[in-house]
Amino acid sequence: MKYFSKSSGRPVKDYKVLKGSIDEAILAGKNYNLHLQGIAPKLPPETREFVMSAAYQDFNSHDCPHDAWLQELVVAVKTDADKNERVDLQMILLGSFHDRILTFEYTNVIELNIDLKKTGRKHLGDWLHDEFDINDEGFVSHEILWQFGKSWRIVSKNITFLAADK
Repeated sequence: MKYFSKSSGRPVKDYKVLKGSIDEAILAGKNYNLHLQGIAPKLPPETREFVMSAAYQDFNSHDCPHDAWLQELVVAVKTDADKNERVDLQMILLGSFHDRILTFEYTNVIELNIDLKKTGRKHLGDWLHDEFDINDEGFVSHEILWQFGKSWRIVSKNITFLAADK
């Protein structure tokens, strides 16, 4: 995480994010939005559509993953006719208002780094922040900062997002 986390330490209240002032958090948000505008033309159209939408980034929107809870994570290896394998991932979340199911589908995953440690009665806690980037090969990097544990990093060819009523 380049913009919303300065360390991999334990969260402080609702943030692992900048242990500083509100001004630092606002500046991080502005810098991240500039970053998104810079990479938007390189994002696959399906990914760009939701990443750049106002609703996705608005914590008051029912389609924003902020404060959502992980419900299901499915990793599937698929083999084509030429016996080439690819890994796909589906992540299903309960939205923060508990009225929406948010689904992320990652196609052709080339890197998957997740950390899952039980902390008290919870595993991951709330989804705090996420960041998108493009790697040198043109794959989409998605980093997710959870309330507990370390941030996740998923790199794939494409990411789609669907929000539906529960």
